[in-house]
Amino acid sequence: MKRFLICFLIVLLVFFIYSCNRDKKIYYLALGDKDLIGSYSDNVSGFLKDKGLLEKYINDFVSINYFTTDLINDIKSNKTLVINNKDISIQNALIKADLLTLSLSISDIFNKLDLINPDYNSIYDYIDQKALNFNRCLKLLRQYCKEEIVFIGYYNSYGYNTKENDIFVYLNDKFKGVCKKYKVRFVDIDFLFVENENLFTNRYPSKQGYKVISGEIISLISKRIWKTLIIYHRQWYIHLKRD
Repeated sequence: MKRFLICFLIVLLVFFIYSCNRDKKIYYLALGDKDLIGSYSDNVSGFLKDKGLLEKYINDFVSINYFTTDLINDIKSNKTLVINNKDISIQNALIKADLLTLSLSISDIFNKLDLINPDYNSIYDYIDQKALNFNRCLKLLRQYCKEEIVFIGYYNSYGYNTKENDIFVYLNDKFKGVCKKYKVRFVDIDFLFVENENLFTNRYPSKQGYKVISGEIISLISKRIWKTLIIYHRQWYIHLKRD
């Protein structure tokens, strides 16, 4: 019994030292459309900072009306910015990222739906092409980022008993399929905005709308962190049993 206790204490001490020195901080990279990212990513980084989990937060690569093709071009050209007096390339940021949130502009769909006589059939064809580009985009992202990628889905601001609603359902379904293929978390926000005008300002999310979006992301992150801790401790338990 005494030998067992001594061995147990030694293993426990090693585990404690490993836990204290293990990298628990999160390198958070936000990419995509500036109109969308501006508020929710700040809320997410604030949550991580409050929990003592934030290593670095980068949202300098965002841009207004940022589409899939823009991201593909930035990655291929390895766009580099000076951030806090240091040159940081987008490829390097992707490699370092423990968490990547991505949202892409919806203004192109809005423009097509706002025409006097929208051609709905052509819009469906256009969405099919967007999904193909999105597939190219995630494939490229996964070459650099092997960790958690979270994609923010699209919302319908036209009403839910309309032809436009069918468009957004189709759009989200297509993008969900691509996300599943590349093991990217798809955050479905459309149901959160159902018939809630307080969450919109000129068709884009209001301040309250951004809080709702960030709440969904934070909920997902929290579950993921908890699951990771469970797996981590389970692995140590198995290791102890083997010894």
